[in-house]
Amino acid sequence: MRALFLSILVTLAACDGKDTDSGTNDTGDAPAFAPSEGDWDAIGFSTSDDGCELFVDGEFDHTTDDNLALVGLDTATGTFTWDTDSSAEDDWSSPEHDCTLSDQDYSCTEATFTGELDPTGLPGVTFEVTAGLSGSFTSEGEASLDHTTVIDCISGCEPLEQKLPDFFPCTTVYSVDAEFEG
Repeated sequence: MRALFLSILVTLAACDGKDTDSGTNDTGDAPAFAPSEGDWDAIGFSTSDDGCELFVDGEFDHTTDDNLALVGLDTATGTFTWDTDSSAEDDWSSPEHDCTLSDQDYSCTEATFTGELDPTGLPGVTFEVTAGLSGSFTSEGEASLDHTTVIDCISGCEPLEQKLPDFFPCTTVYSVDAEFEG
């Protein structure tokens, strides 16, 4: 019984709870997979939940180009940034997401913005927009981006609440297929 206890103790001591997979290959060099850095094109949108009504007739309702940019790729750490609309002039419709690559999948930090959204036509209404992003690369030049956007009205909301009771907070979940422009 003492030998069993000691072997369990040694096993637990060897497993310190830390993840030793650094995303690098067996030689400790850069990861075996690295996506292409630079400009990407969004080639398809699909939605699974459009609670914020961002899509019109199945098309994404936005006024910016469908440009993406993968920037700041660090192959040693497997980190990069998705600029989800590299041509936009504001952060509302185009947050940058800092991401971590694990094999060919990635997850990104949420981006949160607070401010007035001009398209509402209601000055003084303040919104909080939280944008989440994750996805995977099927090759160095093909990717899927899975977005979750939550919009909440946080001040000056009375006019909206009268017209749209129980609308906020709302959530829209959609996916984008993208390919490297090369």
